[in-house]
Amino acid sequence: MLLNPPTSAAILSLPDEILALIFRLVSCIPTSFPIFQRDLLSLTHVCARWRHLALTSGELWALLTIFFPITEQELIRAREWIHRSNTYPLTIVIDLRDPDWDFNEESHPVKQFEMQAMMGVILPASERWREVKISADNWGPLHVFLSHTQNISVPLLQSIHLMRCNPYFAAPNQVFVPSILRTLLPLFGGLELDKLTSVELEGVHVDWTSPALRGLTRLSLGYHAKDITPTLTQFRDLLNSCPEVESFTLTGWGPRIDETSSPAGELQRFRASITLPRLRNLEIGVMIPTYAVNVLSLLVVPSLESLTIDDISRYDPQTLARPDLGPIFDFLAEQTSSFHSSAISIHHLSTLAVMNLDPGDISLHRFLQSAQNLRVLHIRNCTATALYALAPSSIGNPSQHLDQLYVEGCDTNVLIHVVWSRKAAIYRSMNVNFQLDANNSQFPLPPDTASQFQQLNIKVIPFNPTKDRHWRSYEVDDSEALVSAILEERWDVAGAVMQ
Repeated sequence: MLLNPPTSAAILSLPDEILALIFRLVSCIPTSFPIFQRDLLSLTHVCARWRHLALTSGELWALLTIFFPITEQELIRAREWIHRSNTYPLTIVIDLRDPDWDFNEESHPVKQFEMQAMMGVILPASERWREVKISADNWGPLHVFLSHTQNISVPLLQSIHLMRCNPYFAAPNQVFVPSILRTLLPLFGGLELDKLTSVELEGVHVDWTSPALRGLTRLSLGYHAKDITPTLTQFRDLLNSCPEVESFTLTGWGPRIDETSSPAGELQRFRASITLPRLRNLEIGVMIPTYAVNVLSLLVVPSLESLTIDDISRYDPQTLARPDLGPIFDFLAEQTSSFHSSAISIHHLSTLAVMNLDPGDISLHRFLQSAQNLRVLHIRNCTATALYALAPSSIGNPSQHLDQLYVEGCDTNVLIHVVWSRKAAIYRSMNVNFQLDANNSQFPLPPDTASQFQQLNIKVIPFNPTKDRHWRSYEVDDSEALVSAILEERWDVAGAVMQ
């Protein structure tokens, strides 16, 4: 180990407190890519002083990430990470997704045994868990997590995100598999967790009466098979137990609404039965438009500021064409009527995002007339009628006070027509951003299109594909022997870079 490093590097003049601050900034690097692990380990490979300072700064190691593939070396590193974090609250991110998986539950390389090994590493530190995020393709690992956390203490837990990455379970005729593991387990054994404020369950079901689901400020439910969703009563009681909730996402199925076997008046009895006085952000992923309208009719939301509507029928193999989501926008526009004293108010709505949908011929146009305080609109991969809804017409003037328009996956000619028509009608000037996507990544644009974009001040944002999240090439060996062997080789380079 390098006990007497060269003294010419300016970095050596920094006091320990400043170095520790720099190290903490390094630890705040986003965790999307496991290269972060190598960067953090590099701090301990520069010199004896840096190594001592890093190893005694528990906060640096309070973020634990475990990525596929799961190896013995990965588990050893995770155990060492937890040890180095000392007494600091932990953020745990486990990503078990295999990019080559064939959607066969039995063939996935990560099974219950591998997850049990991981639980053996992280469970002893459960009293320090602050945030937990687990992503998996198959159900086995998630079932292991739910079953192994039935009798533990998590007094510091603030956020949990459990995700089974198979959106096709939201298809109308899909049932939960494997059926042998269908049991609805209570979240954390039925404990009521005072500090837990954010729960996201994507494709992951629990006992919907779990006390841990009460008092949340953020709740996200998505991509569940219909047969494991809550009843109308459970859904109502769950949301009403979260009066402080500010953000709610429902993708696919929410409560079970079986119109064929339920009494005709059952749904009517539940309308406007869920009051969410503090809800600001609502996101709805729609599989069947009439079902989405029925769910929205259950809610009383007086202070909505941001709304996202996404058509997820693309995950239904039986869907051959986009459904008409016009009934949803018709329902929401009607909420401005004096006949709806208890409903979803769009008076305060300032941000709207519509994605992958067909809004109908005039429904979105009428909705935008009603949403007079709308300032920001996102349109992504929608039919042309979504853009045409912004154009002035004989039936009204939509969103005259719009400040920002973000468009992706649309016909540039339609965009140009709509912006010109709004300009001719002397609407409020708005900033327009056109995002190139994988299917429309031509850049630069054709000269005529580019010229009109320039005249209309339409900004073009180039396509930027996401990096491969499964890239792996970071070192996990942080033994004293390795460090001693490489310090001499790295000092000259590190010192030169940091001077």
